[in-house]
Amino acid sequence: MKHFLHDESGQAVVEYVLILAVVVSIVSIMASSFRKVLFKFWALLSKDITAGCPGCAADPNIRAR
Repeated sequence: MKHFLHDESGQAVVEYVLILAVVVSIVSIMASSFRKVLFKFWALLSKDITAGCPGCAADPNIRAR
């Protein structure tokens, strides 16, 4: 049992898998958040572009998606 507890041959692989899981989780959370911000920006921009004149309100039926 002592030999098994002091054996560190697979530790690097376990650490690599854990850091890979953390990085993938962080990137997916960031991508999801960025997508929401991008859709909000696109909706605002498309409503501004489709308005009849610079001071006029856009049609509320226009949707970005």
